[in-house]
Amino acid sequence: MTVRKIGAAIALISVLTAGVSAAPMDETKGKLLTMAATLTEMGKACGHLSAGDAEASKTRQRQAMLAQGVDAKSFDKAYDEAGADFRSKWATMPASQQQSACADMKKRSEQGAAQGRSK
Repeated sequence: MTVRKIGAAIALISVLTAGVSAAPMDETKGKLLTMAATLTEMGKACGHLSAGDAEASKTRQRQAMLAQGVDAKSFDKAYDEAGADFRSKWATMPASQQQSACADMKKRSEQGAAQGRSK
């Protein structure tokens, strides 16, 4: 599964697990959003996603969450906080660890893509 497909899968999962309420984000949606923001930011940091692709991914995720009744302000706040948290942790990570994390992400993405082609 490619990094872009991961973002699309996250958006799809959030749609499939949707509640009908028009309340602020619940814990499950919050965790899903944190994972999505983290993967998107990591994709940018590793050079696997362009800034435009990352923004498009965020837009798709936002639309999916809004369709579930999450208010825009809650989404924006949670996404921005998760992204800032990732960037802060990434900035303090040694370069060798960053390179290893990027290589692992690329490997997993390629393995997912290969599995998708074999089905």
